[in-house]
Parts: sequence; structure tokens; C-alpha cells
Amino acid sequence: MLQFQLFKIRIQRPGQLSLFDDPARSARDIILDVINSKPSAQLRRGHTWHIGNIEELDSDSIYFALGRTTIAKVEMYDEEAGNFVNQEFDTAPYTHAFLDLGLQVVAIAAKAQLAPTVPGIARQLERLLNSSTILLQADAQIGVTPLNDPQDFVTHLRDAFSIEKFAVTFRRPNPWDVERDFHEPFEKFLAEADGDTGKAVIEGESLKSDPLEKVATSAAALGDDAEALLRTARGRRPIKKRLRGNPVNFSADNADDHEAKVGIIQRVKETYLRVRQQSSSEE
Repeated sequence: MLQFQLFKIRIQRPGQLSLFDDPARSARDIILDVINSKPSAQLRRGHTWHIGNIEELDSDSIYFALGRTTIAKVEMYDEEAGNFVNQEFDTAPYTHAFLDLGLQVVAIAAKAQLAPTVPGIARQLERLLNSSTILLQADAQIGVTPLNDPQDFVTHLRDAFSIEKFAVTFRRPNPWDVERDFHEPFEKFLAEADGDTGKAVIEGESLKSDPLEKVATSAAALGDDAEALLRTARGRRPIKKRLRGNPVNFSADNADDHEAKVGIIQRVKETYLRVRQQSSSEE
């Protein structure tokens, strides 16, 4: 059984394009070009990470294997010499990754031999992609951030006796999944100021939950974070609730053949659309 976690994959480019940059080249094109180049990079001494086994699943989706090569030593017994010896051999553990370019979402399967957690594997994927000369030439960077299921957070907002404080993070503009009344102007402001990340905070005696739910769901779809200071009942001390910490997961039996892979990318699309359903209903 494979356990997958969903991540937002975003490309960030400077507010001013260089003279040699092609404005018609989309973020989608750049991400696809980087993956198709099958980058390899030594991200830690003796550990080289690679992308391979790329397979197109539909017009917007691809599968690829993500793994690393290293040298392992095994203690063995040499019958002829009558001695114990250390023998070296190459190991190459890998895992499965499914990327939907239209949604800018990547699903990565857990693999203990690569990292104890899936976000640990995602961090190596981010580092590997950013080592690509294609990104350096495009003067761009790629971020791979965990997606969080907003359902529990939104439920706390709806059920709260009062909400006294609400905060949400945001990053540079991204053409997908923006709650335009809120995220779009802040993202543009951040880009104009040449910033990387920002945080908006509002406070009041009893904030209305409806607009907060929309912004929180949009933040979840973008891989951003939100938090709220709320009271569960009159006279109760305020408590803090956070969007982060509710990863978006699903499982699949295997990824052994093309048919299985197509089924998994459909699960990726369905799972992500469930996460952003509140935002999409507003569009």
C-alpha cells in the first residue's frame, strides 16, 4: 500500500523580467522543462538525488520517480580467504511522484529509506529542482510546500463563540487558486516590494467567520498558513487554532503500470479539488 501526501509546487519569478527572459514562457512550461531535464544533484555528501522514469499520463499530468543513489557497505564472509570483509555496492531507493501541472500539485509517496517523513522527501525535491540550470537561466525558483486540509480549521471558525484575531500568510503572485478579493492585492504588493513572504493580521471583539473561511480555504489551496485566536464559549479563555498540521493524504494499492498511475493522478485531482472546493465555488 502506498501512502501519498499532497504538496503545492509553485514557481516564483522576479517582478521585473530580465532582458533575456521570454515573457511568453509560462510557469507551467518552466516546471515541465525542469522535470523533463531529469536533474541530478549531490544534496548531501555521498547522496545524489535524481528524477527519472518520466511518463505522461494526460495533457496536464506526468509521473516521475524520485530517489537518490549512495554507496552502502555490507559485512560479508569471504569463504576462500576465510576472512570477514566489508563489501561496497550502490543503492538507489526511490519513490513515486505525480504532478498535475494545471493545478500545480504534486503527490509524493512515503518512503522510509529516503526520509522519515514525506515533507522530508519534498524538501529534497525542492532542492533538486532549484539546482537546475534551467531555473538559473530563467531567474526563477520553485517552492514545494505541504497542502493542509482546511476542514478542521474551518469547523473551529464556524463553531467559535467569538473570533478575536485572524492571521494568514501569503507569497508572491500565483495565477492559480487565488481568493481574488484578498490574496491577489496582497500578493501584488509583495511582488512590487520585492518581498518573498508576508502576513496579514486582523483583530476585533467578534470577527465574522464567513470571509475568514474563504481566505483560510484559499490559503490551504495555495500551501499557505492561517491561524485564529478564538473563544469556544462565553467566559472561556481564548485558544489558538492553526491551519497547518492537517496534511492532505490518500492511499493507493500500487503504481506498477500505466493504468494504476492514471488512477492515482485522478485521485490527486479529486483530492485537491475537495480541498479548494470553497474557493472554486466563488470563482
